[in-house]
Amino acid sequence: MDKHDRTHQRFKKVVRIVKNLRVEMEEAGIDEAKPIPSFLIESLVYRVPDEYFGGPAFYPELRRVLAWLLNNTMPGKDCSKWTEENEIKFLFHSSQSWTQEQAHAFISTAWDYVGFG
Repeated sequence: MDKHDRTHQRFKKVVRIVKNLRVEMEEAGIDEAKPIPSFLIESLVYRVPDEYFGGPAFYPELRRVLAWLLNNTMPGKDCSKWTEENEIKFLFHSSQSWTQEQAHAFISTAWDYVGFG
């Protein structure tokens, strides 16, 4: 069973919401959104435990997902074993075009942009 099924068809929908949020932030001139590719967003949301997905509305679900990512990508947190969604390559490795710090900055800015802060 894949993550989308385990999350009652919510995983891909939340990924789409965060990807659209990144596009909106980039169009608004928010620098933290620029270095974040769609694939990174999908892989980050994939790392969120399944129990954070679900419920009657997407707004509180987005809050739970972003809060988990915000807390778990903070400086000093060890994300070195996180992998891409395909679980082959490490998500934060020197071969990637992004860093844990950039991912955290994007999530933190998205948190504020949506109005959770």
